[in-house]
Amino acid sequence: MLSRHVVHHFSLLICIISLSSISAAQTPSTEATNPGSKGVPGPQLQGENPTPVAEPNENEIGHFPDPLIQPDPAASVLKPYYDVKHALRDQFDIHTELSYTFLYQYATNVLPSTVQPNDGHDLLNGRLDLGIEWRFLHYGQNDIAGVAALFRSGENIGRNQRFVLNSNVGATQGIDSLQGGAKQQADTLNLLYYEQTLFNRQLAIYVGELHPNQDIELSMVANDERNQFLAGCVDGNAANPLEGTYAPGAAIEWELPHDFHIHALTVTNSSQPQLGLQTFHEGRMYEAVEFGWQPAFGKAQHENDGGGYRGDYRVFFWNRDTATADGTGMGFGFDQEIGDGWTPFFRWGIADGNVSAIRQTYGGGIANTKPFGRRGDMFGLGVSWVDPSGSLTFTSNATPGAGTPIPAPIAGRQETLLETFYRINVTDSLQVSPDIEWLIHSADPRANNGTVIFGLRVKVLF
Repeated sequence: MLSRHVVHHFSLLICIISLSSISAAQTPSTEATNPGSKGVPGPQLQGENPTPVAEPNENEIGHFPDPLIQPDPAASVLKPYYDVKHALRDQFDIHTELSYTFLYQYATNVLPSTVQPNDGHDLLNGRLDLGIEWRFLHYGQNDIAGVAALFRSGENIGRNQRFVLNSNVGATQGIDSLQGGAKQQADTLNLLYYEQTLFNRQLAIYVGELHPNQDIELSMVANDERNQFLAGCVDGNAANPLEGTYAPGAAIEWELPHDFHIHALTVTNSSQPQLGLQTFHEGRMYEAVEFGWQPAFGKAQHENDGGGYRGDYRVFFWNRDTATADGTGMGFGFDQEIGDGWTPFFRWGIADGNVSAIRQTYGGGIANTKPFGRRGDMFGLGVSWVDPSGSLTFTSNATPGAGTPIPAPIAGRQETLLETFYRINVTDSLQVSPDIEWLIHSADPRANNGTVIFGLRVKVLF
């Protein structure tokens, strides 16, 4: 039986589509979709998911190019919803992105029940993401002011909402960034901020509930767990303690000549999506600055290149003030297209172990954004090595008291994980991604090395 949260999610989707059929009367127009990081459409100067997305024809309603099945079987059902979506965009400059992502994972080895209560080998979870951006003011040559928000709802299907498969496997770095490695929340407001661009979009300012990864260490091919890698250590820089959080603060993006940029951000030190802006006056802060270069080398090879083989090179520095310590860290990363969709990537980070659970990490891999010439498909292969600090703890699935950290000795143990996936565009609105993770060596001394996690991700984009 489906849980009440899943029923709630799909009831919401049905209501949206039903209301669309009553109020919409416009024909969909040509749309080029370039969703922002983590599901927000926003106009971040550099903080946009740069995975190539082609413009659909006027007869198409979907977002994904080169689908296996055409036309989309869901086209007639989704058309009223898209009529409203396009009307909001054309008449009010309100941009939306609505998606639901399922993920099933099965682990070959788990910790014994005497070590990790409520054990299990598998988990099915789902996540609803609704991103909204309203550009209510246009001025100057190309500048805007607006507000953006990201609503999210996560659900463990058929299990306790505190259950984390990552804990049963003994991985310290998260095998499922879609779930986030924590208790699932039915309704959270992850992002809510004011945005304004200046000087023909050479400068952008953001104030409100922010996501540091939108401005710091954003990768072209290893960033979005809904479309790309799932493992946290491949999806981001594990030595940057607040890279994946959502917290109140402010950010600035400054685009410089010759494809250089500077991004700076400050947010409160401790926050969670369900807290919203409640920690705004906390007093303890996290600050970060990134210096980046985004060149384009050589001749354009296809229509999505934008002028050559794109690259993204970045170095960043951060400081974190906690209740017990004040520490710093830094990192470096790059992505570089080399032709035919192939894009190698690399990350490295080092941190003060008093303020970060990981004191050093490095990893990388290669992705292809148009395997076999299919622009909407994607292949990825990545590996990550992390060196935990003494502040790292492991989480229990025990009930009651589930989700409480259990200190465990790490004694210099490092962790290595490899992940590969292939994303298939089945229809205009449906993606299916088989995924395999190999926990080569765990930092948890209780874990079985060589655990393999088989996964299947299904994303529906409305």
